[in-house]
Amino acid sequence: MTPHVTPAPGTDPPREGDTVPATPKDVKAIIRLVEEAGWAYTRAEVERLIAVQPGGMLLKRSTGFRHEVLGCVYASVWGRLGFIGLMLVKESLRGQGMGQELMAAGMAHIRSLGISSVGLDSVGNVVSFYSDLGFKADWTSLRFGLETARFDLPEAPPEVRRGGDIDLSRAIELDRTMSGLDREGLLRRLHADGDSTLLVVPTGKAVLAYGVLRRSKGCLRLGPLVSVQSEEGALAARTVMTAAIRETYPRMMTVNVPDYNEAMVELLVSMGAVSYAPCTRMYLGDPGRTRRPEGIWALGAAEKG
Repeated sequence: MTPHVTPAPGTDPPREGDTVPATPKDVKAIIRLVEEAGWAYTRAEVERLIAVQPGGMLLKRSTGFRHEVLGCVYASVWGRLGFIGLMLVKESLRGQGMGQELMAAGMAHIRSLGISSVGLDSVGNVVSFYSDLGFKADWTSLRFGLETARFDLPEAPPEVRRGGDIDLSRAIELDRTMSGLDREGLLRRLHADGDSTLLVVPTGKAVLAYGVLRRSKGCLRLGPLVSVQSEEGALAARTVMTAAIRETYPRMMTVNVPDYNEAMVELLVSMGAVSYAPCTRMYLGDPGRTRRPEGIWALGAAEKG
């Protein structure tokens, strides 16, 4: 299936149903669509997605005065891995082929950037949709919520500090080394935005672990949380977790965890975290070392790899 694309300057304007890149003016309409579906994205999060991956947020939208978004998909690239996220069609229009058209446009965008390996996180009822497109299930992204008000306010761990610019550069290097991804643009934007906090455990001229705690709808989200793959790194990741609980207190903190990090799963279960519906990580093509990256204690949101 060949997706519609934005016409070149001077040609006819997009028709209703064409797939077009989002602009900052579309943010309010995108938020209406995700809220209708019950998904938790803030305006700041959607604005960040558009800014970090120019041309990657693709829309089906109506024409005319109302300017309604009918469907969307986020096609991002993090180094050698593409990622599909925020794939959504207005409920009244599902089953009419719009999802396939959005996926075709998203995949075309990623491949136009020279990327052949693509990942995504799928909720259970649409795994077969992605399987039919050639994606293969690999591991499970577990979702937890932690009511920090249930705990006594923990002491501030002396090993953890709020990261500055130098810490950020070191966290980016750790992230690239452990994940195999290139998320520098995202991490720098998160650090610059006023709705997120970088937490690091420094060691010499590097960091043992870093975590990003950011505001989301009705909660704070922890992720990514990445550490060196060692006993010392595991301890540092746990220390960042303690600091994140303190920063979040007394609100809800949510965490997405790869099921292969058994230590993090056990930690959250021991804390009485509530589990939500999981997602299935799926890949098309060979993701190489990005398939099950080491040192990952918490994931970014689904569209961020």
